[in-house]
Amino acid sequence: MLFLRTSLNLNHLRLLIALDTYRSVQRAATYLHITQPAVSKRLAAMEAAMDLTLFKRSSRGIEPTEYGERLVGCAREIMAKLADAEKDLRDMREGRVGHISLGVLPAAAVHLIPRFVAKLEQEDVSTSVFIREGTMDELLPGLRVGEFDIIVGTLPQHPLGSEYATEVLMDEQIIAVARNGHPLQDVGSLSWRDIERFSMVLPPPTTMTRGAIDAAFSRHGTRILHTNVNSTSTMTNIGTLQLTDSIGFLTRSLARHFPNLCELHLEVPGIQLHVGLVWMVDRPQTNSHRLTRKLMQLASSEILRLGAERTAST
Repeated sequence: MLFLRTSLNLNHLRLLIALDTYRSVQRAATYLHITQPAVSKRLAAMEAAMDLTLFKRSSRGIEPTEYGERLVGCAREIMAKLADAEKDLRDMREGRVGHISLGVLPAAAVHLIPRFVAKLEQEDVSTSVFIREGTMDELLPGLRVGEFDIIVGTLPQHPLGSEYATEVLMDEQIIAVARNGHPLQDVGSLSWRDIERFSMVLPPPTTMTRGAIDAAFSRHGTRILHTNVNSTSTMTNIGTLQLTDSIGFLTRSLARHFPNLCELHLEVPGIQLHVGLVWMVDRPQTNSHRLTRKLMQLASSEILRLGAERTAST
């Protein structure tokens, strides 16, 4: 078709991939940082130019037609090859012989990734690392098109699909935390009603961790009355906790990374996260990929060991 040979560009490819990934015009628009009408207009223009229906609307959103599936598959292959070319050219310019691209969830960016980078510098200075932080919903499309080799962070509770491989690095317990000197710091055996009167620093309502926290409040016959911050930014949350009387919920290893925070004596049952890696099953494993997995395992083991030593000393 003439349109494919003369007019198709990278913006069209990104649009196709976003629509196929999210199966929603609104969510695709959010991911692409454009308006919903702009997405609909671009899709309509593509379909008109090719005289084909690429996506059809359904009760569940939008779904690709047979033509759409074929074109989306081509778009993913092209974007993956371009991502590989970009990495190769960057490494050639910098004199690197290996590269690894990581999509990183916020909590992992604070203590796991720095330990990994430190170990990588000791092991192989010829490997370059590209890191971009985001939520799992933001990072998975990049993984599928080859922008990332591996995603690092909290694994979803639901299966991601047969095209993804996952590896658990460590299990993390969620605890209640506040600043050192907080009015509840030295109160033993806190109840959930004891913390009800304080402002909360929490993940947004749509996140997996927030759902577990809300359920814990409900099980204990109380509710969240004051929420000052709803944020996926780990550093924003920690900074707020250090400077206010707000209460938050973090993994134990992350909380211990900041000496200005203390663990409150509140039982937080059943909120455990799996921290690990996600990658594409059908993508060839490079030496850098294998090295990354090994060093991530070592970095996680070090975090767990230091945590156990600190627990034993107290």
